[in-house]
Amino acid sequence: LDVATGTGDIIIEAVKKNKNITAAGIDFSESMLKAARRRINIKNVRLINADALSIPFNDSSFDVVTSGFLMRNVQNIPEAFAEQYRVLRPGGIVICMDTTPPENKLSTPFVNLYFNIVIPFLAGIISGNSSAYSYLVESMRNFKSADELKKIMEKTGFTGITYRKFMLGTIAVHSGKRP
Repeated sequence: LDVATGTGDIIIEAVKKNKNITAAGIDFSESMLKAARRRINIKNVRLINADALSIPFNDSSFDVVTSGFLMRNVQNIPEAFAEQYRVLRPGGIVICMDTTPPENKLSTPFVNLYFNIVIPFLAGIISGNSSAYSYLVESMRNFKSADELKKIMEKTGFTGITYRKFMLGTIAVHSGKRP
């Protein structure tokens, strides 16, 4: 299950690695799902309009649950993780990729330059609307640290939680297991 599947990037990568999987993607935005449906034309993939805080699947339905850039957009992070825990089978894996404020103070000026100047500039050129991307910067700046997200996952019941950081420490990929 890919929660907040957007245009389906995570599912597409999963199917490339294993063509025999059965997958589902849910997203709150029907327009994002329309884009995903144009990109994913595979009969063993279902795309459903649904809320991450109320996943429309039975308990213990999935071996793996993924999300990319979901948690900084939900109103209740513990509830979102609880729903993922609920639909995950015992022994199943959760993988969460999201932004995180950089901890390395040496890279902070470069990260700020990139997110405050470069991204809005490029967004303005590509989309004609640079202000639309200011949300991305603000949501990253005000989001949980990787350690804080790990603690929320632990309180939910996940075990063996690890994370790796990428892009000068601004992206963290957490993984954990439902015991």
